[in-house]
Amino acid sequence: MKKLLNLYFRTNTWIIFLVIMIIYFISLTIEFKYIFTDDFYFNSFESTRNYDNIWNFISKERQTEWINYPIAFIVVLIPTILIAFILNIGAILNDFRLKYKILFAITLKSQLIFALNYLII
Repeated sequence: MKKLLNLYFRTNTWIIFLVIMIIYFISLTIEFKYIFTDDFYFNSFESTRNYDNIWNFISKERQTEWINYPIAFIVVLIPTILIAFILNIGAILNDFRLKYKILFAITLKSQLIFALNYLII
């Protein structure tokens, strides 16, 4: 297990980023194709009983699904940048000589846990 973790953290950061993005894209595709089906929306809005409004809502949702894919980049990068920044401040305050690039790489590689969580749930 230690060798596997060593290999993982020695892997190129951008390869890990690509793997994380692929996991998010697979999760989003599964979500849109198999979870948010027409039946899901009809069962969710069955109290309204106005099928034209439900169909209009479904068509608008289908037209804006693509927006979630670029947002996945933001979902990964913003927390990674902020966490690496906070770790960098802590390193500076404790007089550790660490480059931001190293902290960013470690933080990005730890984001795999959240990507796998999104895929599983």
